[in-house]
Amino acid sequence: MCYISDWPKRFLKILLLHLSCNKVELLIENEAEKDYLYDVLRMYHQSMDLPVLVGDLKLVINEPIRLPLFDAIRPLIPLKHQVEYDLLTPRGRGS
Repeated sequence: MCYISDWPKRFLKILLLHLSCNKVELLIENEAEKDYLYDVLRMYHQSMDLPVLVGDLKLVINEPIRLPLFDAIRPLIPLKHQVEYDLLTPRGRGS
């Protein structure tokens, strides 16, 4: 049997990104907002500034129907930042 822990890390990252992208496509129709969201994620992975990321995400995830995007994005956040991410994002966990 093949366990998820045996899968190559790069494959898992691509899989998570693909699942997250599908959710973005379903919940955000405006192309400019999608581009902004992807830019925000790219900038975060360069700077690792979590409060800035969450503040920028809240500009796009600004409707109740879009709130599941916070959960879709969470796997893209390094483990060491996930607890703080949970505290900073809505969905009944934080702000």
